[in-house]
Amino acid sequence: MKLTLSSFTLLILLGSYYTNVSAGEYKFYGSSRMSTFIESDISDSYSADQDEESLKFFLHENSRIGGIVKSGSIYGQFEYDAGVHVRKLFAVYSFGSGAIKVGQDYTPITLFLSGQVYGGDLVLRGVGNVLGERLSQVALKLGNFEISGIEVTNDSDRGAGETDIHIPKIEAAYKIEVDKISLKLISGYQTYEIDGSEKVDVTSWMLGAGGIYNFGAVYLKASASYYVNPEDAFWRFGLKRVGFSNGRAELDTANGDIDNFKGLMALLVAGMNASERCRFETGFGWAEGETEQGKTGGTARAAYLQSVIAVGGGIFLIPEVGYLKGETNSESETSLIYFGLKWQIDF
Repeated sequence: MKLTLSSFTLLILLGSYYTNVSAGEYKFYGSSRMSTFIESDISDSYSADQDEESLKFFLHENSRIGGIVKSGSIYGQFEYDAGVHVRKLFAVYSFGSGAIKVGQDYTPITLFLSGQVYGGDLVLRGVGNVLGERLSQVALKLGNFEISGIEVTNDSDRGAGETDIHIPKIEAAYKIEVDKISLKLISGYQTYEIDGSEKVDVTSWMLGAGGIYNFGAVYLKASASYYVNPEDAFWRFGLKRVGFSNGRAELDTANGDIDNFKGLMALLVAGMNASERCRFETGFGWAEGETEQGKTGGTARAAYLQSVIAVGGGIFLIPEVGYLKGETNSESETSLIYFGLKWQIDF
């Protein structure tokens, strides 16, 4: 009943939206995505009497429905996911070579460099591919340069004391395009204070770059990025599925101490457009880091091989095989292989 009421409410909103934008250009769109994968745990510590294979059969959370509106120098977009949560809701005002964006959207450091579909479109997130997530922001774009003031994301679940925020998170990006090469330089900074028995400043920052090189039907994509306390700023680092995803600082608010986490990640993706209806892609991603005192840390890796088949009429079939591995400083290790198919219909 709850889902039915939410869907009905969404339809009413869409109807009123159509009425109010009749003077501008508009369109609605959607994408339904299903995963049908088998994964198998191949860790050395995995017991022979355990069920090592598992079926992953589910609707992707990032299935979506949305709309785009254009009216003069104003551009707007909204998008809901499968749980009827807001994915995007923003407006852009363009002026000459610049633009101002207000609302919830991907932040400037985001790099769309991988097409990995396992795990609900994992796209090597946290193991090379940088995703700044969709957060509330005020962004300014001037030519190829973009800078955003973004809502601060902090670990309120630590229970270490009251969190004091004085400035927004800042992210910036600059695009360079030369002939067949497209390069994006990215950076970010966030800081907040935890007021416990002693005050502790939790500061996160990152620097990185990602690029694409196209030559004929073949393309190469690569990125590398360095982080300090990435998870404190909601910059994904590592792979939770294989046991390593803790890129946070270790705090001791009783003594005012902080043990910063430092890490590096990179990826390499190669692909070929075999025809208008078929593309092949393979990719490898890696992330490694630890706190300065070595209390927590580890390594994560991921690799995949896929074919993207455009059946026609917005229908896509994407068979994929892959491998994930995670290791931590505590000598725990998780490895798995997977194979299966993603079904996608865009409308």
